[in-house]
Amino acid sequence: MNDTATARPYGIIGTVGGVSLILLALVQLAGNLTDTLDTIFVTVGFVGLSVCLVGLLRVGATPTKVGRAGLIIWIIGMLAIVGGGLLDQVLSVSEDANLLYPIGGIAQLAGGLIAGISIARAAVFEGWLRWAPLAWAIAFVVALPFGFTDSALSAVTFLMLGVVASATPVTMLRGVLVRSPHVPPSMATT
Repeated sequence: MNDTATARPYGIIGTVGGVSLILLALVQLAGNLTDTLDTIFVTVGFVGLSVCLVGLLRVGATPTKVGRAGLIIWIIGMLAIVGGGLLDQVLSVSEDANLLYPIGGIAQLAGGLIAGISIARAAVFEGWLRWAPLAWAIAFVVALPFGFTDSALSAVTFLMLGVVASATPVTMLRGVLVRSPHVPPSMATT
């Protein structure tokens, strides 16, 4: 299987997800954001970026079981946030009573950091791009306290998250897999 050819479709869908978060921020800054529009942008954004993470699994971007588990936990966390948004819209569950948000946030935080570190250490991507998934996970950590309010700070946070998160699918789109994943000797037992 050609990893570069495999990565590109996931990169395209992930890029759409990242752009959706950027658009969410711009619409929020313009003051035209409704609850329905918010749910649409977040759903498209998080589902698209989740597909990107599935692509990272498919191309073997992380060679360890711990790294793969981190990716799976990250995906589950992103989809839990989507589920929480849909639950808000369909069943009118209040954000405070919706347990999918904290579960999704914690899963994204833990899974993103674990997977991001593993991908960076595996050095499957070229140059600074190997750090893109970890930067995305760190951006989520920074965004978490501010990202889910109706303030201008929330919009700026989503703008930052969308831009940083978009680096990973763009990396996949460019097809810059420089080599097959390897397990560094220091990671051989994990």
